[in-house]
Amino acid sequence: AAVQSTTPKEMAEDTESDDDSPAAIIEQPVSVLQQCVQFRRGSAEILDDQAAVLRNAAMIIHRCTDLEAAVIGVREEAEDPELELLRAKSVRDLLVCLGAPAAAT
Repeated sequence: AAVQSTTPKEMAEDTESDDDSPAAIIEQPVSVLQQCVQFRRGSAEILDDQAAVLRNAAMIIHRCTDLEAAVIGVREEAEDPELELLRAKSVRDLLVCLGAPAAAT
């Protein structure tokens, strides 16, 4: 599949309405809170020192009601592929326990 890059001007021209006025393009800054949680090799257990990192993140997520959060699990190449999901779930569950809102399903 080919990927085509377009500029905002091209996008506006492509989405013109019947009255020949270009569509509005709204750019909004995005704030990013990036927190990394370290795990022992082969484990999805969150250690006490790493829980402190999540306490701070949960506090920010709880205070900023319009904030959207994403949890991404990673692993080393030699580790079990299922660890990615297990680690992400461990982080999500602890964030919810610490006061961050649960994601809508």
